[in-house]
Amino acid sequence: MRGSRGGNFETPQRVETTVGTEVQENKRVCELRWDLEMTPPTTGGIRSDAAGDGHFGSPRGSRTHKGTDFACYPGEPVSAPMSGEVYRIARPYADDDRWLGVAIRNSEYKAKLFYVDPYFSLIGSHVREGDCIKSAQDITQRYPDQGMAPHVHLEIKDKDGYLDPETLI
Repeated sequence: MRGSRGGNFETPQRVETTVGTEVQENKRVCELRWDLEMTPPTTGGIRSDAAGDGHFGSPRGSRTHKGTDFACYPGEPVSAPMSGEVYRIARPYADDDRWLGVAIRNSEYKAKLFYVDPYFSLIGSHVREGDCIKSAQDITQRYPDQGMAPHVHLEIKDKDGYLDPETLI
């Protein structure tokens, strides 16, 4: 793993950044480690709980996990893991529109973040690595009684397929 949660993260009292016509408050300020390709979306580590392991490649019944789950608390600011265009809203469940995320792309990678309540005004806009895209949803409401911890799911793809996000962070 290239950086074990490498930057210095802090939440200021108030930082204003204009995105479209919205003003973001409590934007997470990241001291980026420039030797890393991406920034973690939350301040938590990798989820590991009674419902499973959040690492890339972990078993998920008959399939494997195609992303990494970063622990968080519901409402926590979520950061863009990389710079690029927010090109659409991501919906992890076809049967439940409550759960959202964003899809970001640049010349090298495509990223999807799930269980995020995004600023809809970001769609079609460019974000920089570390920019606040809004806040974490509480995925435990979809899976009560399973012992799952709140988390944000991050998937990364390049032209050859899915990548382990931990190798880029």
